[in-house]
Amino acid sequence: MSAEPSSGQSRAWAAAALVASLIVLAQVGCGDTSRQQTPAPTPVPTPTPINPQAILDMCGEAMATLNSFRFHIGHDDDGGTPLTQGMTLREASGGVVNPDRLALEFSGVSGSFSVKGSLIAIGEDVYMTNPLSGEWHAVSSAISPLEFFDPTQGIAGILAQVRDATLISRDADVYRIGGSLSATALAPLFGDTAGDSDVDVVLEIDSTQFYLTQARLDGRVTPTEAPGLVRLITLSEFDEPIEIALPDAGGG
Repeated sequence: MSAEPSSGQSRAWAAAALVASLIVLAQVGCGDTSRQQTPAPTPVPTPTPINPQAILDMCGEAMATLNSFRFHIGHDDDGGTPLTQGMTLREASGGVVNPDRLALEFSGVSGSFSVKGSLIAIGEDVYMTNPLSGEWHAVSSAISPLEFFDPTQGIAGILAQVRDATLISRDADVYRIGGSLSATALAPLFGDTAGDSDVDVVLEIDSTQFYLTQARLDGRVTPTEAPGLVRLITLSEFDEPIEIALPDAGGG
């Protein structure tokens, strides 16, 4: 019978086996040096810059396809826009149906009196209530703001006149684009304008459907208004049904 290995011999055999294993692993690791090459870093794509003018163009195209929408015109700090015949417009709201129907209600002041009224326009036929009696009367089509709210040309035409368009911010749902606009571009909405004046604009445009949802107009639009007036035009309820019909002339 062979003698049992001593503890010293066992430790020697274990050490030799460990060394042999390390040599084998080293040979395997060095056998194919191509596997040890550091992989090339994955390139990170550069985000495409947002072109604010392209956003305005797409907004104009989207607004031109609308059949209807609602709007509201207001002012910051209880301000108002001076109109003809001594009236100051505080706010107005209404609806538009393509191609030529508009209905709105407005409120303001004339001298020391508060006034409210309504206006309906269908094509060249325009009716407005008498602020004192509430009766409907036919009026000149020149006072209708339908040209401004015309989806196919009015709003798109205004957007096309915005200068120095700049992307202010982009959220998940909206682009905010700033720029400037000549006051004369707003004549269809506010009548006589200060022709030498520029208005700072901030436009909010839906990032999915590219509808104009709000326009902030900061600057002098009409000749007699004080500087620093800020107007807010809000658009909503796109392509929802709106019924607009002419009133009975002379009715209450």
